[in-house]
Amino acid sequence: NGIHSLRQSQAHGSRADTFLSWKIRRTFATINRSRMRFIVAGYDHVNGRALFAVPTGSNTFHDTLLVLDTKDVPELNAETARWSIWTIAAGAGIVIQKIRFARDSTGAWRWYFVTRLGDVLTLSDTIFADFNATAGSGNLPYSAILQTNDESFGSILRRKTLGDLMLTISPGGEYQPTYRTIFDYSRQGSARALRMRPAGGDLLGTTFVLGTSVLGGGSVIREEKVYGTGSGRTIAHRIEHHGVNQPWFLHRLDLDVSISGEDQGDAAA
Repeated sequence: NGIHSLRQSQAHGSRADTFLSWKIRRTFATINRSRMRFIVAGYDHVNGRALFAVPTGSNTFHDTLLVLDTKDVPELNAETARWSIWTIAAGAGIVIQKIRFARDSTGAWRWYFVTRLGDVLTLSDTIFADFNATAGSGNLPYSAILQTNDESFGSILRRKTLGDLMLTISPGGEYQPTYRTIFDYSRQGSARALRMRPAGGDLLGTTFVLGTSVLGGGSVIREEKVYGTGSGRTIAHRIEHHGVNQPWFLHRLDLDVSISGEDQGDAAA
């Protein structure tokens, strides 16, 4: 089972590897099947995003949002589909009943979520915390996790040894996201804290005082070097952080990889 398009189904039938949800099949497999008829969804025609609110595990409420990004995708299929998985903070008390993409009182398009308690919530690009509906006020930490695809670098049979990595990240802050490498789809390396320069503090040429001030900036983009170790047939990267109003952005990831061994093509040659 999965999310698919009529065009793909007509062309390929019910093959699971042609479903649009193929890349998130592990998450999709955790959906509570007895509650699938209650799943709600919406489509943002301005930014090209489709949202699906689903219950996972034994939950009878929607605890996860599956986000499909269709913007600038000329041919939407299992290979080109771009997915994000948003988990609603545990204990937030948010039980989504309906989703709608509509205009607000100013005419701007917004996502609206109607909860079981009758609250109407919206998504914001400038707030980085989950609403605490249980307490009635305040915020809960927003869990942000980014994981790349499992890259085989052209051959699943050959072993790849990870060298050094360079991550370009922003903005600055006193908090530290963690990075880890994942080999062979599931084998995880040790977590390492990424050093983030504070976004606050004093600026050179204005308020900075040598020996007293903490160097900062309004929007700091920095390069963080990670000394890579380990090897496997596939390599993926995972960055995560859980904090209230502590956003981070990954702009670029460069790495050195050495490949050893032979694949079937090499052996045949």
